[in-house]
Parts: sequence; C-alpha cells; structure tokens
Amino acid sequence: MALPDSFPIDALLVLLVGACALAGVLIRAAFGRLPVPPLVGYVAIGIALRALDGWLGFLSETVWHAFDLLADIGIVALLFRIGLESHPSALAEKLPRASLIWLGNMAIAGAAGFVAARYLLDFGLIPSLLVATALTATSVGVSISPWEDRGLLQSSDGQLLIDVAELDDIAGVALMAMLLAAVPVLLNGSGSVLPAVGVALGLFAAKLAFFVALCLMFTQFMEARVMSLAARLGDPPDQMLVVVGLGFVIASIAGWLGFPLAVGALFAGLLFSRD
Repeated sequence: MALPDSFPIDALLVLLVGACALAGVLIRAAFGRLPVPPLVGYVAIGIALRALDGWLGFLSETVWHAFDLLADIGIVALLFRIGLESHPSALAEKLPRASLIWLGNMAIAGAAGFVAARYLLDFGLIPSLLVATALTATSVGVSISPWEDRGLLQSSDGQLLIDVAELDDIAGVALMAMLLAAVPVLLNGSGSVLPAVGVALGLFAAKLAFFVALCLMFTQFMEARVMSLAARLGDPPDQMLVVVGLGFVIASIAGWLGFPLAVGALFAGLLFSRD
C-alpha cells in the first residue's frame, strides 16, 4: 500500500510534523510519570515511522531532508538553551576533571570498538579503525537531554557531563579527520601516515582556533551592542529572536568549519549566558 500520487508533498510534511509534535507532547506527558526519560519515547516514534513507511512508502528524499532539518534545529535549540543557562566559570572549573574522564572514555570506547570489529566481526583494519573512531564521540543531545529533563544540568555533575560530552564530540571530529587523511596511505600500503595525519591535525587545530577567536571577538566587541540593540526593539519576543537568530548563525559557522552543530550551539549559548 502507498499514499496516492495526488497527495501534495507540502501537505504530507505538515501532516508529519504535526503528528510528530502531538506524539512528542503526549509521550513527554506520559513518561513524566515514569522513571524512564522521554527520549526513549522519541526513539519509539522514529521506529514507528520507519515501520509505517514500509507500509505506505512516504519517507521520500524530500521528507528525509525535512526531518534532518528539524533534527538539526532541535539539537541547536537544546544546546543553545543549555549554554544560556550554564556558567562558563563553572564549566572551566570542571575542565581538568572532565579531561581525565574524557581520555578514559575515548580509550575504552575506541579500544572496545576496534576489538569487536576486528576480532569478533572480522572487519578489515580500516573499517575497524572507522568503527573505533566513531565510538569515541558522544551524541551530546542524547547524553544531555535526560539530565536536562530532570533539571540536573546545573548541578556539579551536570556541568561535568557537559564538559565531557563536548570534549568527546570535538575529539571525535579531530580523530575522524586524521583517520580519513591516513586512509589513502593505508590503502596504498606505502609511505608514512604521519605527514598526512599531521596536516589533518594542524588544519583541525587552525579551524578550532579560528572558531574560538571568533567567539572571543564577539563576546568582547559585539555582544553588548547586540543586547543594547535588542533592548531597543521593545517586545520581549523580538529581543529573544535576535539572540536566537545569532545563536543559530554561530552554530552554522561551527558546522561550516566541520564541527558538530551542537558544539557551536553550546558555544553560542555561553556567549549570551551572562545576559
């Protein structure tokens, strides 16, 4: 069975967004009475959509792109809000301890992924390295969302969690960049991977330094002016839209540089957190 060809794509998108929004609200209300985070219910919505697509065949490429956009907007909004409510000084204070946890996370997850792929699933060297690298990163939205639902992110452990998750995601990008640079050398079987890895690591460090410098320049020279302009707009919704719009722009710059949108959104929220 499939949807009729005459069903307009815009009507289908509006229908799916409305249905998912309604289901999300109902799941959030239902799971609020259970010791299970609503995130589990949201995953169930995705599984149900995939099963329904097998019957109706409505998940076209256009629909996928629309859901990808909604997912990006959702994760940016979540991390931007968390950044707004966080305290940069508290995050900086937790950074040394978070670094130790982060190193342990990467080592254990990467080693377990490599051993499982290489020796249990009998993957080749390069696929095993890809699996190991992918497992070093944390899906920051998944790890933080349950804590945010419980109002625990402002606790000492919550601030530590934010630091660890962000370090995981940034390091995951760096490791993947280095691995992709090394893959051609590994496939050819000749030459040293160190020059290629060094170039990739240097490019990553330059991009990170550029993004951090942009954030520092913004908070030093522009943030007060932006807030002054927003204050003159009068209506609080318009004021907030200015801040949110700039937050999305900053997150998009991070995405353009190759970093996760969630990382850029958290940085953007931190820039406005003192306001």
